[in-house]
Formats: sequence, structure tokens, C-alpha cells
Amino acid sequence: MNKGIYFLLFLIALTSCTQDISTNNTGVLQGVKDNVGWRATDARATVESPSTISIEAVTINETLTLNIPLPSRFVSPRNGIEPYDLSKINNGDVTYSFAIDGVTTDYESDLNIDNPGIIDITEYDGQTISGTFRFNLKNTDDSSEEAEIVNFQYGNFYKVPVNR
Repeated sequence: MNKGIYFLLFLIALTSCTQDISTNNTGVLQGVKDNVGWRATDARATVESPSTISIEAVTINETLTLNIPLPSRFVSPRNGIEPYDLSKINNGDVTYSFAIDGVTTDYESDLNIDNPGIIDITEYDGQTISGTFRFNLKNTDDSSEEAEIVNFQYGNFYKVPVNR
């Protein structure tokens, strides 16, 4: 009888620890922002034009947007593509904003700052997109009292759903 009770308790414990992740249709985007861990509460990608995809990640008071060229083919770890070098594409392709006490501060990629950064697409199948990033973004308001540069490093996004 004791073995049956222990077996039943084991089965209950085993089944109560599972999580059905197939119902989670939001991607993960996280990294280190100014040497502090940062994680978005939601991340989505949208095909903006035949040649551009926009990945947007949000928290309660922050928005990070990556506007990058749409991969021309499916990408897997075995057949990667060249990382997007932010020093070679347009200003404003990456934006970050945060609001505190009703005041919004905006940052964007800028060709005139040291080490603007890269975005590397590691997987793309038309339904989801994954990759890594690191970049420096410049404050767009010269009169702002916030930091002139915000730095994201060790960033990654994983299985962010793509809307067409």
C-alpha cells in the first residue's frame, strides 16, 4: 500500500511540473543594457515591406525596435548570412525609447558614434526569427539630462513570431 501512495505522489509531482509552451506565441528578446540585465515582456516581428523586417520588443515603459533588411532566404545555423553592420546602414535603424514620469527619451543608431554595433540573424523560416545583437544608441535630444549613449550587449532574440 505504501509503494502505491509513493508512486501516486510521484506521478502527481511529475505531471504538475510541466508547462505547455505551444500556447506561448510571443518571442523572447533580452540582453544587457548599460551593464544591467534587460528582458522584454513581449517581442514581435513585422514584415514592413518586401525588403524590411521590424522587430519590436517592449516592457512597461520601454520600446526597442530593430529595423533590418528582410532575409532573402531561409536562414539556419548551417547556412547563415552576413551580420548587419550598423555602421553601414542608415541612422535610425535601431531605436530605443523609455518614458519616466511622462517624459520620453529617444535613442537611435547613429553612424557617427564609435562601434555602432551589429545584428546577426541566426534563424529565419518565414514564421519566426532568431538572432543576436550588440549596439550603441545615441540620445536624439541634445538638451536631455539622460545619458548620451545607451549600450546593449549580449543581446539575443529567439523565435520571435513574424507577422506579414
